[in-house]
Amino acid sequence: MNKKIRDRNVELSESRDKWKNKSKELENQLRATQEEMGRERIRADQERERADKLQGEIETILKKKSRTYAFNPSSWEKSSS
Repeated sequence: MNKKIRDRNVELSESRDKWKNKSKELENQLRATQEEMGRERIRADQERERADKLQGEIETILKKKSRTYAFNPSSWEKSSS
């Protein structure tokens, strides 16, 4: 009877250790995934800011060209040729 209890105790200890290790492994994977998501979010924000800046530059250029064409009819001929 005593041997059965010891064997069961060993079995439970091994099982507990196995699940502890698996839990730790999953926590590490989760942490790594969260960190990667954070880096991706930062990259996405930077790209969004870059796109907004480029859009502003494009709009500025188009406004300047619109004013040039509106006040200088001779420029129309150059661009249509």
